[in-house]
Amino acid sequence: MQFFHLSDIVGLDVRGKDRTTFLNNLCTQNLKNLKFGECRELFLTDVKGKVQAHGFVTALDESLLLSLINPDAERICSHLDRYIIREDVEIANLGSNLAWYLMDGALQDTQPNSESSAGGTSARYGKEMIGSERDCIDAHSWMLPGFGGECRVIAVEISREAKFHECLAERGWEQGSPEDFELNRIQLGFPWFGIDFDETNLPQEIDRDARTIAFDKGCYLGQETVARLDALGQIQKKLCRVRIRPMTLGDLASQRKEVVLEDKTIGELRSTAWNRLEQVFEGFAWLRRGYFEGGTILREVDRVIEVVPLS
Repeated sequence: MQFFHLSDIVGLDVRGKDRTTFLNNLCTQNLKNLKFGECRELFLTDVKGKVQAHGFVTALDESLLLSLINPDAERICSHLDRYIIREDVEIANLGSNLAWYLMDGALQDTQPNSESSAGGTSARYGKEMIGSERDCIDAHSWMLPGFGGECRVIAVEISREAKFHECLAERGWEQGSPEDFELNRIQLGFPWFGIDFDETNLPQEIDRDARTIAFDKGCYLGQETVARLDALGQIQKKLCRVRIRPMTLGDLASQRKEVVLEDKTIGELRSTAWNRLEQVFEGFAWLRRGYFEGGTILREVDRVIEVVPLS
């Protein structure tokens, strides 16, 4: 079994009696009925409806924990702070205190903390004690539907990271390579902010509506743009999961960024990873309207690109 270190994760602890209303007004997800232990995927948006960050929010005892994918923690904190006026809200950046991992399977020999564990309709969150009773590590643990199967995200204190690695090695876990992580997340259909999309994109263009957008929640920052796009149904481009088969094995042209049909550029590749088992590249690509439907086959001169449904 493998575990992967996750970079570019911003951990924010949001406290205060107005925390739920405050965050609900700044994201695409409905948080008003979020119960203890539940975790939901969301986008933070700006006034124009553009994505500022992508990640998850978890309801804890006295706070909401935001786990966001964005390499610029300071920028995200500034974005949120801008909208605190009279609300009873405090935001703490946990970035320097926590290390984040993706576990490819269930942890072995863990001791669940039943007082902290809770089920949710969107995901399961709990705390786990990893290691021996005399020297255990407290870890935040999420079973996230967005990552599929038995995958879970673990957050441990930086000061205990070396011990965490030691405990996993004793149980037969191996740290996966960045290349393996890229292939896994692409196959799971999980795009990465800052690589596959950024703050210039609208939520619907990323094709995770069912997981991230509550169209009936009411007003929030950027909601007018998101609602209008939903009503018109006319997005002009979409992030798609694709499989790329080169005409010649090992042909570097298979990783060329531009997607061109009949001398017309119709899209652009982003993340790509080589699937050794099936001898095919897996990846994400931005494709124009008319070419992004699942099952579409795009035949270029030197490669064939198949569009795989992302949602």
